[in-house]
Amino acid sequence: MLFHSALQTLGIVAGVFFVASFLASVSARPYTTTAHLVFRKTGPSQDCRATILSSKKTFLDKVAAQEYADEWCSQLEHESWIQYSASSLCRGFDQFERVFMDDVTEFITGRQFSRKGENNLGIFTLPNHKLEHRIVKFVNISEGHESAACEKYSLLDFGEQVITGFTTLDKEKVGVIIMPRVDGTPLRDTHWWRNISKDQKLYALNSTRKAVEKTVLDFLHEGKSLYTNFSPNRVLIDDDKGVDFIGYEYPGIWPINVLPTKDQFDQWFDRRWDFLWGDVYREVDKMPEYQSGLERNRARLN
Repeated sequence: MLFHSALQTLGIVAGVFFVASFLASVSARPYTTTAHLVFRKTGPSQDCRATILSSKKTFLDKVAAQEYADEWCSQLEHESWIQYSASSLCRGFDQFERVFMDDVTEFITGRQFSRKGENNLGIFTLPNHKLEHRIVKFVNISEGHESAACEKYSLLDFGEQVITGFTTLDKEKVGVIIMPRVDGTPLRDTHWWRNISKDQKLYALNSTRKAVEKTVLDFLHEGKSLYTNFSPNRVLIDDDKGVDFIGYEYPGIWPINVLPTKDQFDQWFDRRWDFLWGDVYREVDKMPEYQSGLERNRARLN
C-alpha cells in the first residue's frame, strides 16, 4: 500500500508472539513543501461538529457525544497552520451529483459484506472478481450528505485511483466508492494483542504512535493534506507489522496554510494522539503489572 510504514517484530517470548519493536526512530525532515488546496472558502458552512456528533451519538450519551465532537474539532480550529474554517467546503462538495451520477452496479456484482463503519452504509469485498484488490463502500447520498463526494477527491489527492457512482437498494439510490483494499487489522483486534503483557502492550502502543506520527508527517512533506482521524479503528496493522490508514472522508482530511514547525507539529500530534487513543491506554493501564495473557485466559475459564 501507498500509506505503509514498516514495523519490526523481534520474536516469541514464553511461547507468545508479540510485537517487540515497531520502529527504531523517527527522523526529522526539513519543512519546505506546501500543501494542495483541498477546500474552497465559499458556500454554506459544513459543520465539523455536527458530522462527528452524528457518528458518535449511537455510541455515547448526548452530553459525552457533544463533548467529544467539540474536542475533536477544536484541536483543528485552534491551530493557525491548519486551514480549518466552519465556512469551508471540502473539495468535491459541489460535484456531488457528478461524482455519483453513473450506475456502477455491474462492477459490484458478487460483493460480500465486510463491516459497517461510523460514516458509511457498509463496506464490501469483491472476491473472485477482476476488482478483488479493491473494496466497495456504500455512502448516503440523500439530501444533506453532499460531503460524501469529498472522499473521492481526498483519495485522489493521496494518490489513489477510485471509481464512484451509484447503485439501487430497496428502490433507493446509494453512493458507491470503489477504492484500493487496505489489508490489516486494528491493533486491539490482532491475534496477538490479547496474549501479551501490560508492558508489551504499552511498547506496542508507543511504537505504533511513532509509526503513525511519521506517516502523517511524511504526507505533509509530500504536499498532501493533514490526515487527522488516526483513531484506533482507522489504523490497521498488516501481516508485516506495518501501519496503514483507512477513512479519508470529511472531516478527517484538512489542508494546511503552511508547514508547521517541528514543535508545532509535535505538540498538536501529542494532543491528538492522547485524545484519540486515550481509551486504549486507560484500558491497558488497568491491567495487573505482571499478569500474562495465558494467566488472564485461565482466570476467565475459572
